[in-house]
Amino acid sequence: MIRRFFITLLLTLVIAPVYAQDDALNLPAALYVLTNEGVIQRYGQGADGISTVSPADQFIVDFGIAPDDNWIAYRTETTLTISNRITEESYQVESDLASVPSVRGKGDTIAWSSTGDAIAVTTLYGGRVYINPSPTAPAAEWQFAPLDLREGAFLQLLWSPDGRFLAAEVEGNIWWIYRRDGQTMQLTSAIPSAVGLVWVSNFELVFAPAEGGLILMNLDKANVQTVLLGDGSNYSLPYLMPDGLLAFFGRQKDDPETETGFGYLLGLRAGSTALENTGEVPVNLADLRWSPGGEFLISFQTGVFSIVNPINAQSFALPVSAVVAYGWGPPLL
Repeated sequence: MIRRFFITLLLTLVIAPVYAQDDALNLPAALYVLTNEGVIQRYGQGADGISTVSPADQFIVDFGIAPDDNWIAYRTETTLTISNRITEESYQVESDLASVPSVRGKGDTIAWSSTGDAIAVTTLYGGRVYINPSPTAPAAEWQFAPLDLREGAFLQLLWSPDGRFLAAEVEGNIWWIYRRDGQTMQLTSAIPSAVGLVWVSNFELVFAPAEGGLILMNLDKANVQTVLLGDGSNYSLPYLMPDGLLAFFGRQKDDPETETGFGYLLGLRAGSTALENTGEVPVNLADLRWSPGGEFLISFQTGVFSIVNPINAQSFALPVSAVVAYGWGPPLL
């Protein structure tokens, strides 16, 4: 399936512009990018085209896309605003406490819950979660809960599928896990080492410790941890495929032929200990993130996008440049 998608995508990128300069990229979801000029652009699917979806008089520093693909939360240097790209409605949620992200391009610094009633943002001093008190409440009445840190700042935020838990990463591959209780956020656990983390259910996550192995954590059972794979190998970038396969990259610690920081694509089914090895060559895992649906990986370095095939490590650059952050709309059903 990945091979077929790559052929289709390559033909779209190479051939389609000859016939329709306004056609968008054939990607699994709408791609949103923030340029270094403070503008949010949307690369739609099929013939949806490329459009600017941020106000012309605002310099945007980061953004997040709502699950309906219509609402966008964005920050300037002084405000947090939500805006509907279809109706052009706009509401300011925060002003003086909006803050700014410590880094960009490493993950979601503004993350909507799956139900669209909460927005988590990173700040220079930790993070904040803005919660909608009712379906009809205007943005100005959204309540907030702090996610304070003693030092450092969050790099990215990741909600559980039902929006009950929030995972937040800090420097050093450290993750903090919060539980949403009404209008408050409670710290429930900390993961001291995780080279990648993925939610596999509403209350379970899988992470790959830097020292090796693959761990399943159940937050509804007092954070009990189950070893899925032992620490004889290093794993990274776990991702739950649409068919339930847990995909990730692995490298045996005593492998003399595979460089550190590279790995082969592997898979694991729920309840099984048998690895599915689909990788043909080791992939350089630096600065990679999965695309929606797990068809491919995105390499994002110094504003340049490249699509990477997880099986054979083939890659090519997308015609997108001068980018400081990016995000995705919901994937096609």
